[in-house]
Amino acid sequence: MWYSGRSDVHLFDSKKQVIMLRIKNVRVRYEREVLKGVDIECSRGEVVAVLGRNGSGKSTLLKAILGDVGYSGEIEIDGQCVSSMTDRIRARHIAVVEQNVPRVPIKIREYVEMGRMPYRGLLSMGYSEDDKTIVEEMLDTLGIKHLASKRMDSVSGGEGQLASIAQAISQEPDVLLLDEPGSNLDIVNKYEMYRVVREVTKMRNMVTIVVVHELSSVKRFADKVLMLKEGVVVAFGKVQEELNKANLDRVYGVEIEKIADI
Repeated sequence: MWYSGRSDVHLFDSKKQVIMLRIKNVRVRYEREVLKGVDIECSRGEVVAVLGRNGSGKSTLLKAILGDVGYSGEIEIDGQCVSSMTDRIRARHIAVVEQNVPRVPIKIREYVEMGRMPYRGLLSMGYSEDDKTIVEEMLDTLGIKHLASKRMDSVSGGEGQLASIAQAISQEPDVLLLDEPGSNLDIVNKYEMYRVVREVTKMRNMVTIVVVHELSSVKRFADKVLMLKEGVVVAFGKVQEELNKANLDRVYGVEIEKIADI
């Protein structure tokens, strides 16, 4: 059973849809406009899969939510504007797992413990018993407890990816951002990882946004799907309604039968 050290955490109630993440007319421009007026709302307990070809704006959307790129429009988490949050407050609301696993010379347990840093007092000399309980449960839940004493720079890419996910979930965010989290995992660990992410999302009553390429995974773990093409929202809604041949043809620009891994 997932333990939470936060007093504001409530179990997921599927009958009560409460908007946690609101994105309104968000635009991002580098040399060209990468996101073009994205509008979505995500409720507590939802897993949202983000689909699109390379360069469609998927990773840029995660960076905008995280506050790592400038944007116009509004992004709110639990009614608070992300742009007005301090780094410490933002770290309590948002956690991210990047595609590239950090190869750092610290033990996996210490790496996962770093997810608890936003909750430590400024004069704290160590982690509380609640912190340690959460970390140990995440190591166990992600199946990497036996690796806890190994260094991050000595394990495989897949094992490091699981450690990064354990760290992010230990952060107890309201919004969890995953950028192709299954890229370094074999098929067994990939589906187990998605199962755990979905389970924790429901139990923690948070929102999880996952950028994916393997379409066959989406129906297994996601509640909603967001489809992007050249920075424009092609479709957004329930997986069973929006993940269809017509929308996929529009997003990928080829007949759906020609797309591998469906």
